[in-house]
Amino acid sequence: MLGVEESFAPAEQLPARAAASDARVLFTVTSALNVSPAHSRFSNAQRLEQTVATLASARACFPNADFLIADGSMERPSDADIARLGPRVQFGWFGQLPEMREIARHPDFNIVKNVSELTIYANLLNDLIVHNALTPYARVFKLSGRYFLNEHFSPVVHLSPEAREKFVFSRRTPATWNIAHVGTTYAWQTRLFSYDPELAHLLGSLYMVSLRAMHGKLARGIYTDIEHSVARYLNPNLVFEVDAIGVSGDIGTYELHIAE
Repeated sequence: MLGVEESFAPAEQLPARAAASDARVLFTVTSALNVSPAHSRFSNAQRLEQTVATLASARACFPNADFLIADGSMERPSDADIARLGPRVQFGWFGQLPEMREIARHPDFNIVKNVSELTIYANLLNDLIVHNALTPYARVFKLSGRYFLNEHFSPVVHLSPEAREKFVFSRRTPATWNIAHVGTTYAWQTRLFSYDPELAHLLGSLYMVSLRAMHGKLARGIYTDIEHSVARYLNPNLVFEVDAIGVSGDIGTYELHIAE
């Protein structure tokens, strides 16, 4: 976390790091606190504890951060569970949307997860834009629930001149699906990325286009995912790539620990 990085940082980097941590930022966290046991190896109680840790890791780096939880659970989490997430948290439940209910019936959970997240975040961005809610923030982060910021995360990077008017993603990875189907030779991982608030309109449009294209491909028996969809439609000139973006966590459906 920030404290660990500071202990090894050259003295001239400390003021910049302190200034970055004081910035007002928004973490938009996509989650599903309540999930069927058939779709997660973690219980709902474990998922809640992991999400509490998610927010704690962000608070350690940005003490003044605000949080907006965008939850896609089919059953709304209880008020008591939501309160466990701590201060400066707004909670939005999207599981009641008809399109979320419809996709939840699909037998392939990978498809459920990808379509659901595109649906949730597209709706969230629209709400934020309509209400002009991003104006107070220097930076917006998108973080997947249950993942946490690790020792490689640097607040300075996301608030640097290089990141201004750009997205910050972990360096692209080679495509893992049929290139002819996904329309790109690479993907950008979306567990954690950040963006200038001025780019919210563009990101919202990108998510809507990706969602429409995903439904069209599924109707033709073709599969793609969010990571390849973002790479397909986002101009690389708008991306500042980093070797280690600083996020870790466990895949929910099978045993695999991720560290980027």
